Amino acid sequence: MRETERDPAVSHTRALVLSGGGARGAYEAGVVGYIWRLLGEHFRGHRPFQVLCGTSVGAINTISVAAHAHEPLTQGEKLIGHWRGLRGNKVLNLTFGSFWQFARWGIGTMIPFLRKYLAVERGSLLDTRPLEEFVRHAVYWPQVQKNIDAGWLESVSISCTEMTSGCTKVFVATPRRQLPAWSRDAMVKAERCVLRPEHAMASASIPILFPAVPIGGVYYCDGGLRQNTPLSPALRLGADRVLVIGLRRSSEFQQPKPGEPYPSPMFLAGKIIDAMLLDRIDYDIDRLRLVNDVMEMGERAFGPEFVRNFNETVTRLRGQPYKRVKALYIRPSRDIGAIALDCVKSGEVQATGFTKRLIRRVATAESEYAADLMSFLLFDRPFADRLIQLGFEDASRQRDEILDFFDDRDVGGDAPVPSAIPADCRI
Repeated sequence: MRETERDPAVSHTRALVLSGGGARGAYEAGVVGYIWRLLGEHFRGHRPFQVLCGTSVGAINTISVAAHAHEPLTQGEKLIGHWRGLRGNKVLNLTFGSFWQFARWGIGTMIPFLRKYLAVERGSLLDTRPLEEFVRHAVYWPQVQKNIDAGWLESVSISCTEMTSGCTKVFVATPRRQLPAWSRDAMVKAERCVLRPEHAMASASIPILFPAVPIGGVYYCDGGLRQNTPLSPALRLGADRVLVIGLRRSSEFQQPKPGEPYPSPMFLAGKIIDAMLLDRIDYDIDRLRLVNDVMEMGERAFGPEFVRNFNETVTRLRGQPYKRVKALYIRPSRDIGAIALDCVKSGEVQATGFTKRLIRRVATAESEYAADLMSFLLFDRPFADRLIQLGFEDASRQRDEILDFFDDRDVGGDAPVPSAIPADCRI
């Protein structure tokens, strides 16, 4: 029996949307872990999410959740376990060999006649073998498609960026024979496929730091360059309730100080990566709520036929009608960059060799500039533990909103969520 038969006859289609942000992704594990500890027993007979969408490190987390969809009681714990398995910042490793490979690649690119002698097709500043091993072995990949075919999930998407065109490519695993109408934006494309490790590697490949990844003869890199929080794919795939986990604090404008020194290289590197992965999720969620308000006010003013007439026109323009969508947005309450630097300065970092010396030098000599860069690159157990704890705490503050998000009674379902937190719901 397909798992979809266990759900109430009438229910919402929920999506989990995970953002990109390098080592900050451990925060997402904390939020997911809290939700499963809060509602694990409820998920035994009811799928928590039908749609999963991820970008960059969010794509890696998405695959973990998808691969364990058939184990609803332990999905959250499995994801936390992946992050707590990190040791010594080995996922992102800067070595002399990787630096020399990057130099050879750069020289060969600038001086074409040397290319055949240098024999480097693509290069990066970081040794990507540990990250590739982490992605390939963190989950049993064939289980992702098995869970989709069995009905535990309806769709799983991973967003990448085409290197040549700059377009966003959304790779979608789904049992549907045909994808729904997608964006009219020529810079956004969707493709039905069976997800493989290459898709997650490509989505997490920050340019320069990692080499682009070929898929079907086309090179792809970090999906966060154009779609860091993949809210749109979730809506296109039918979600009417979306849980978005962000990896940035609410925007705070910082007044410049007259006479500030010129920014250091570490400061510039951090801000460049931060800007590359900057998205407009706050704007998108505000727009989503505006559409909800327009539909509600239209019904009040013109009657129940308003939405039907409105959507007849909208469907001709965008290929899909509008619908009321409830969005729950959980994001860090503290500065993750400051947490990263404090973790390094406290001596908790377990990195070794050149990577450890570089991290410590950045933290001690340029700590006021390097927070953003450090928080993206610090794939280490102590930092992951702190972010998991922060995610757990932030989710617990939105407990009532989470319970409401999973409550189906407003559409006639027969599976209300529990009203009390289990005694062991802690980290």
